[in-house]
Amino acid sequence: MMLQQGYTTTRAAFQLHRAAAHLHPTSTGKYLPLPALHRLPPQPQPQTQPIATIRSTRYITTTTIAFRNPHRQFRKPRKMLQQSDLPTLTTLYRSSSLPPSSSSPFYPPSSSLNSRISLIRADITTLSLPNGCIVNAAKQSLRGGGGVDGVIHNAAGPGLLEECITLGGCETGDAKITGAYELPVKRIVHTVGPVWWASGEGEARELLGSCYRTSLKLAVENGLDAIAFPAVSTGIYGYPSDKAARVALETTRKFLESKEAEGLQLVVFCNFLEKDEKVYKELIPLYFPPADEEVKDEGKEEKKKAEEKEATDKKEEAAEEKKDTEENKDTEDKTDTKEKKE
Repeated sequence: MMLQQGYTTTRAAFQLHRAAAHLHPTSTGKYLPLPALHRLPPQPQPQTQPIATIRSTRYITTTTIAFRNPHRQFRKPRKMLQQSDLPTLTTLYRSSSLPPSSSSPFYPPSSSLNSRISLIRADITTLSLPNGCIVNAAKQSLRGGGGVDGVIHNAAGPGLLEECITLGGCETGDAKITGAYELPVKRIVHTVGPVWWASGEGEARELLGSCYRTSLKLAVENGLDAIAFPAVSTGIYGYPSDKAARVALETTRKFLESKEAEGLQLVVFCNFLEKDEKVYKELIPLYFPPADEEVKDEGKEEKKKAEEKEATDKKEEAAEEKKDTEENKDTEDKTDTKEKKE
């Protein structure tokens, strides 16, 4: 038995109707149709609007949420690292925070280059580079992913994904540039690093070098004066940290020595993991060794301290001798005066 849509009944009314059907002399044994029942009044619908519009695509596993009220923030405020506060190699060498390498460096020292290189360990999305860019270690689809790729997309907002979709992907070793959206930088460079086990070491090295070289060129071509790199391909792509760091440092050194680097004032190697930071601290003095004026000469300092101490001791000895002489003279004068009186 089907009830008409929009009508309702009770259990008691249904039982009474069933009993009446069995008592009716002309009943065929089937239930008689139910009489029209009272229609319930329409229920008022809550006049509320959803706080978010949810969009999902098959390209990302996370859900992109665009809040209706753009001023409503659900993320904790993050402390931003200003470009002026980033320590250069010159600062690190002079403060002894970065010791020189015990091995012979691969390149000659250059204080001008060291003042254009910064080494930090931080979340790359917290860097504030007003006329600079950060580099995203992206997938070929450029549609978000895990690791630093996901962190950058999450911090930049949904607008970044919308622009990336229009770029048509990116080949391994190449790079493309987009807007920065909600990040405190001017642009984002997306580069696709090689998968370590997918090709030979020689090919992987060439592709990784191309990632850094192309990213640096894009920064200069777009009039940017600063660029920050993560440790490209050292995450799920499996590139060994020490080998990747050597490629990054060598490529950057050669680029900065060329005429193509004109206008680029700062290159930041921003590591998030301790293993990458440790490798960079060991290798960077080989590619960007300290100049004479940037490193403290412990031998000269000790000699200077010894000379200062010797001079101080001589002054103290001279003062003591003078004091003794004056005391002896006073004693002699008193003795002479006493003898004269007698």
